Amino acid sequence: MWPEARTFYLSSMVRLYPSRPNAHSICSLCSSSGSDSRSLLTASYRSLLRTYVLSPRNDPPSQALLTLLSSPRVRLIDLSCLDDASGTTLLHEATRRKDLRLIELAVRAGADVFIRDRKGRPVQEIAGKDDKMRVFLRQCEYGPLFLPSCVLIHCSRE
Repeated sequence: MWPEARTFYLSSMVRLYPSRPNAHSICSLCSSSGSDSRSLLTASYRSLLRTYVLSPRNDPPSQALLTLLSSPRVRLIDLSCLDDASGTTLLHEATRRKDLRLIELAVRAGADVFIRDRKGRPVQEIAGKDDKMRVFLRQCEYGPLFLPSCVLIHCSRE
């Protein structure tokens, strides 16, 4: 597992469960179950998604989330899972924030563009009347191979 994501996961576990075992025993628990554990990877993603959803709208995604989405192991995670509290997905939140770079990373990593949130709204409905987002999401519907290769360069210049 990535050091940043593992550290974030462990620190969030200590914050969420202060009366539970201390950080050392959590580390030993994670080590005993193996760092290749799919459940630990999924828990890390869910924690990063929750942090992203709760962060202010103008904040960029965390480096740990970007690292996770760029990793080859991201294929083991269901990127279309709903956040438990808000009922939204990574694509819904990235679309709401108009973050083309994160949308592209998520789609290339295997996120479902046709997923609906808890209220039944597709990602395209979140884009609203923003033509740039609607066109980009339309390109995502055809799959990651049809995404323009200059998107990451273009978004970093804005």
